[in-house]
Amino acid sequence: MIYSCTASFLGGKFVQWYDYLNNHKNLHHIRYLNASENYYDSFFKIEFDIIKQTLSENDVLFIDSEYFYPNFNQSFIDKISSDIVFKMVIIHKDCGVPESRGDVTIISPNYDSTDSIDTFNYYLINAGKNKLRKLSYDFWQLNKTQIRFKKFLFTSGTVKPHRTVFYNFLKETKLINNSLVSYLGYHVNDKKNNEVFDGTISYQKEFESPSYLDTTWDIGQPLSEFTPLSLISNCYFDIVSATLFENTDKLFTSEKIFRPFLSFVFPIFIAQAGVCSLLRNLGFDLFDDFIDHSYDTKENPSERMNLLFKEVIRLNEFSNLELFKIYEKNHERFLNNFNKLEKLSDIQLFNFQNDINYKSTIL
Repeated sequence: MIYSCTASFLGGKFVQWYDYLNNHKNLHHIRYLNASENYYDSFFKIEFDIIKQTLSENDVLFIDSEYFYPNFNQSFIDKISSDIVFKMVIIHKDCGVPESRGDVTIISPNYDSTDSIDTFNYYLINAGKNKLRKLSYDFWQLNKTQIRFKKFLFTSGTVKPHRTVFYNFLKETKLINNSLVSYLGYHVNDKKNNEVFDGTISYQKEFESPSYLDTTWDIGQPLSEFTPLSLISNCYFDIVSATLFENTDKLFTSEKIFRPFLSFVFPIFIAQAGVCSLLRNLGFDLFDDFIDHSYDTKENPSERMNLLFKEVIRLNEFSNLELFKIYEKNHERFLNNFNKLEKLSDIQLFNFQNDINYKSTIL
């Protein structure tokens, strides 16, 4: 038998992974996790002990990693893999992924050199199947023949050193005048900043009122799970401030990584080294004939950031009219990226559902 324990990520604003399992005839839903119940020690541990006693070696459990916070780490996975007799597939949506062990398989939006581009990617599928996909296309159709108000869009939520450094760069160079920007506050941890940038990139830590350009005012949560259509349709470049900038053993692809392709704009990535290469392998057009993404090859964060500064300064030298003409010539390429998202999503969902079907037949 196949079972599932599901959780609503970000209050259900995404298409949830279990939406693709609900209609599966061989799947039995055990329970749905409420937002206040996502701590393994305080709530789910006893219930999971019951599940472990109930499921047999002929069963598979699909479960959201939310159930195991805050203990979702390698030692926990090692223990679980030695405790269970059934197969478990954990859907994880964050970086810092533990390795799969024994009968425990972890599926996450983290890539390394051995991963297949067909592997289920939670955020790619949410971009390809985004609830605002049709609206995004309609916005583009309405606005693609209009000269845009600004050149760059730069939005950031959780305060991180690379976001603070880039925001400070926009201010110091006055490029902020050509940008739509949201920023929630300065990262004041000098130690963390120096760890990331080797002490070679500094910033002015003057008091700054937060800019809530794309956020929910009451809780300050950036709506980055959606594409901010009214903003991005007024810019030519989406400067994506990724979740991670420091290099790790895997590349993490959050929802922000795929937003430019959903939004019909030129992409620039303040991200880990190798993200651009990964996206090219997935089949996306990064407009390398126009944008210099050589920053993507630099393992050193300071070198990568300085090349990003240099490229944004170069692109800013184009007038809005010049950018409009370049943009106009590339309409078909933007549309191809938009369609590529859905094609990749279809492939990955097909493989995901086929895997469930396969497990159904062998159990």
